Amino acid sequence: TNAHLNCSSSSSSASSTSEHGSSKNHVVSDSQLLNNNNSNYGGEYGNDDGSSSSSNEGVTEFMDHIHLYKNINNNNELMTTDSGNDNDEDDEESIYSSSSGSAYSARNNDFYYRSLPKLSLEGLAQMLSTHQFHNILVLSGAGVSVSAGIPDFRSPGTGLYDNLQKYNLPHPEAVFDINFYRQNPTPFQSLAKEIWPGLSSKPTLTHYFIKLLQEKEMLLRNYTQNIDGLEVLAGVHPERVIECHGHFRSAHCIDCKHVYNGEECKYKFLNESSVPLCRACGGYIKPSIVFFGEGLPEVFASSIRRDLMQCDLLLVMGTSLKVQPVALIPQLISPNCPRLLLNRELVGDFEEDGSWRDVFIPGDCDESVRKFCQLVGWEQELDNLFRLGNDNSHEEDANKKCCSGTADDDGVILSVISNAHAEIITSEDNIIV
Repeated sequence: TNAHLNCSSSSSSASSTSEHGSSKNHVVSDSQLLNNNNSNYGGEYGNDDGSSSSSNEGVTEFMDHIHLYKNINNNNELMTTDSGNDNDEDDEESIYSSSSGSAYSARNNDFYYRSLPKLSLEGLAQMLSTHQFHNILVLSGAGVSVSAGIPDFRSPGTGLYDNLQKYNLPHPEAVFDINFYRQNPTPFQSLAKEIWPGLSSKPTLTHYFIKLLQEKEMLLRNYTQNIDGLEVLAGVHPERVIECHGHFRSAHCIDCKHVYNGEECKYKFLNESSVPLCRACGGYIKPSIVFFGEGLPEVFASSIRRDLMQCDLLLVMGTSLKVQPVALIPQLISPNCPRLLLNRELVGDFEEDGSWRDVFIPGDCDESVRKFCQLVGWEQELDNLFRLGNDNSHEEDANKKCCSGTADDDGVILSVISNAHAEIITSEDNIIV
C-alpha cells in the first residue's frame, strides 16, 4: 500500500509534488475554470476582503495560482501554467529529476492506476498510525457542523435551502446572492439572526478531530467552506484554517467596500433587526462572507498552489462539492495522493468501489470520524479533546452570564440571581460580583 501511494516521510520532495493532474481523469482545463458563471461561484454562504472582482476574475486568479499539468505529446512531457512570475521559489524545484522521468512516464496512464490494489479505510488508518502522512489537507463543508445544530444546505427536508419559504425568494440561493441583496437585504438580515456564529453552536467531534491532526503535526491546512468559525473555536490555529467563504467577524459596504465595524454590524442585525448603511456612500453593509457573485478571499489564491503540491492525504468531509472553485480541489491534487471522503453521499469524482486511491465512508461525519479514530488508535485522545473543549466552553458561557443582586444598607448581600458561580466581595461602598 505504501509503495504504490508513494507517500514518503518527506512529502515535499520532488517525486511527491510533481504529478498534479497528470492523469486525464484529474486534469481541469482552462475553459472549465473560466466557464464558471456567477451562479456556480462564491460561497455556500459566501468575502473576507470585500474585493470587487467578478466571479470569472476570481476563478482566473485561482487558476493562475496553481499548477495545471497537461499531456502535450506522446512522450508525456509536462507543461505548467502559472501567473508569469519567473522568480517564484516553487519554480526552482525540479518538476521531476531526469532519473525519475522514465518511471513517471510508466506510471502516467490509466492502466497502471487501475491495476493497483484497492485502498481501504484500514490501510489508511495503518498509514496514519505509523506517521506516514505529514501534510494532510482537510476540505470541509456544512456537514461537519450539522451535529452542532447548524443545518447543511442541500439535504432534502432539513437543509437550509429547503426551509426558506417564509422569505418568498425567487430561488433558495438568492438569499446569498450579492445582486439580490443589493435589491432586497431583508431576507438575509432575517436569516442572519438564526445562523450568526457563536450564539449557541459549539464545535463538533469532527472539529476536534481536525484539532487532533494539528496536535499530531499532520495538518497542512483546513480549507473550510463554512462561516461558523467552529474550527478556530475548537483550537485549530487560524494560520491552519482557510475560511474560503469568509466570516462574520468583519463587515464592509457592498458598493464602495468601505470597512465597517463588525461588532456594530452584528448589533444592528441581531438587536435592531436592521441593515446598516455605509457612512461613505449610503450602500448596504453586510458581513464579510462570500456571496454568489463575489470573489474568494485573497488568502485562498495565495495558499492553494503550495498546499496542493505538499498534500500527501486529502480528507474531504461533509460537502456536496457543488460550489466552485473550492469543489475543484479534489481534482487538482497529485494523482498519486490518496483521498478519503467522509460524507452522506458520494460526490465529485470520488470512486466508491475498487479505487486504488479513493476511500468513501458513507454516513454522518462524527460517526465516521470516530470509526476512523478507532482504527488508528486515537479514539481516547479524540474523546479527551472533545470533553476538555466542552468543559472549557461551558465555563466560558458561565462567565459571560450576568449576575444581579441586592444588598442591605451595610453592604451585605441579601440575594444573588445567577446561573454562574460567583465570587462575592462586599465593602461599605461597593458590591463586586
